[in-house]
Amino acid sequence: MRYNIENKCVEMSVAELCLLCFGDSGCESQKAAQVAQNADIRGEACVGILHNGINIRLSAVADRVADVGGIRAYVVKTVTPSKFSRPPSEAVWGYANCVAYVVAACNNLEQIYSGVVYINSESGEIKTFEKKADTARLEATVRALLSCVGSRIEHSVRRETLVRPSAAELCFPYADIRDGQEEMMRGVAKVIRGGQRMFAQAPTGIGKTISVLYPAVRAFGKGRCDKIFYLTAKNETSREAYAAAGRLCEAGAKLKKAIDFAGHTAPRHDKAALAHRAREGQREAQGHFRNGGK
Repeated sequence: MRYNIENKCVEMSVAELCLLCFGDSGCESQKAAQVAQNADIRGEACVGILHNGINIRLSAVADRVADVGGIRAYVVKTVTPSKFSRPPSEAVWGYANCVAYVVAACNNLEQIYSGVVYINSESGEIKTFEKKADTARLEATVRALLSCVGSRIEHSVRRETLVRPSAAELCFPYADIRDGQEEMMRGVAKVIRGGQRMFAQAPTGIGKTISVLYPAVRAFGKGRCDKIFYLTAKNETSREAYAAAGRLCEAGAKLKKAIDFAGHTAPRHDKAALAHRAREGQREAQGHFRNGGK
């Protein structure tokens, strides 16, 4: 998921949407080759959706599209014998229904058959599952899933329109640059641009932490990296890095920073609360998928 600042829309695939909502994209198994049986119907498609004031460009690929008594969009999966003996899971149907919606909306169809094709990985046997659904009902299921990831969508917009620009224009947070710092910062910026590694040795007190973080944050602002991990061997140096990140925020960088210690785990009640919120968000969306979104 990313916000395209030029087109002013969030770009997302159906696989990513289902992975965020179900914890499973529904397309993790090896797929058979895509077969387009109707030249007038596109299996690979994108559709624009305005959701909560944000333009979203949702993309999907149907492994097979057929016109046999109605347009059918299939997700083809090669599965183990044990999975072959069971009906598709909620995540798989969710993925198939979202794919069917994108194909239907892109081709101006009022109805479409959403299908899942299983291929037994050992015997080669084929089993087909399909449901007929109105495009409007499928759109409702997609919107329910988008609501589940609404905070992530808003974050992706904020990241590109506010956070990156603030990092790109960031000034050095101290009045003076110490001896050796400028050379180190230039070196860090160079290796980030080239996707390389740099090993540096410098005496205590030269300002190594800020000399690494500052050019890294500027590189993030210019789109040369997406996340910055600063790893330390001791808790004391990790706190120094966190403090340095705080200085960058004070200087104008609107960063989201976090610190994690080896072996640290969230309290039991926090884990339970997170799991409960995830289940509640998924239950609303999953309810739409039963009976083909009806």
